Amino acid sequence: MSERPSTPPSYSSDTTISAPDYEFVRTLLRKEIGFDLGLDRQYLVVNRLIPIAAMFECRDISHLIDRVRQSQDRRLIEALAEGMTINETSFFRGSQKLFDNLAQIAIPALLRARSSNRRLRIWSGACATGQEPYSILITLLEQCPQLRDWNLEIVATDISERALEQARSGVFNQFEVQRGLPIQMLPKYFTKTGDRWQIADTLRRRVTFQRHNLLDSFLRLAPPLDIVFLRNVLIYFELSTKTELFQRLRQCMAPDGILVLGETESTLGITTDFRLNDACRDFYQPAI
Repeated sequence: MSERPSTPPSYSSDTTISAPDYEFVRTLLRKEIGFDLGLDRQYLVVNRLIPIAAMFECRDISHLIDRVRQSQDRRLIEALAEGMTINETSFFRGSQKLFDNLAQIAIPALLRARSSNRRLRIWSGACATGQEPYSILITLLEQCPQLRDWNLEIVATDISERALEQARSGVFNQFEVQRGLPIQMLPKYFTKTGDRWQIADTLRRRVTFQRHNLLDSFLRLAPPLDIVFLRNVLIYFELSTKTELFQRLRQCMAPDGILVLGETESTLGITTDFRLNDACRDFYQPAI
């Protein structure tokens, strides 16, 4: 990716996007990351593409899109796709109860089933800046102390390298640690560094962060996976993409594995590859 110019380019006062340009972006995002923009997200596209145009020294959004059309430069395409992703997250996002249910309902059954090899593999997909995998790890260390002696592997992925850089660093500002993190956890797992908070190295080293496109093969995640968090991302995919993703996900999960979706997401009407967990309706399991 080219470096940010020292002198920002002069932009046109027209901050709209033409219908052909918008359709080009829609088609590109569907192909690159499965993201279905819909017909009326022009305002979002304009806001997200302005800084990318500046980064690549383009006069305006139209100039940026023309460059993508003409050059098919992978740096430009990946920057555009990454810029359109929504890295909204927080510690213990959704509710603390979900994470409690993970530790108190899902984990005990998995521990019994894996007592011989003492290995547990967890994938946090679309992890953004890392709060979700760190929340999972904190929950398990707090409520399942026996896992301290297990081979506990947590892999967290996202398409945004910029988000992953922060996730790997484990550095968060005051606002970020205040969103969802129980106050008693802050001094226990974080150290104040200036006006920011650094997560403990003992936690940071236990999560592996990788760039991964959900349209790509899951084999690089070294299945079988015991627990998969894939929350608040399916809402951006069209139906055929969701169906295909569930099929691939089913193939890389352990038969008794646990799938966690977002609060507003469901497999209903999309796939029969997963069923609701008998013990907790927060979780799905591969269909037998």
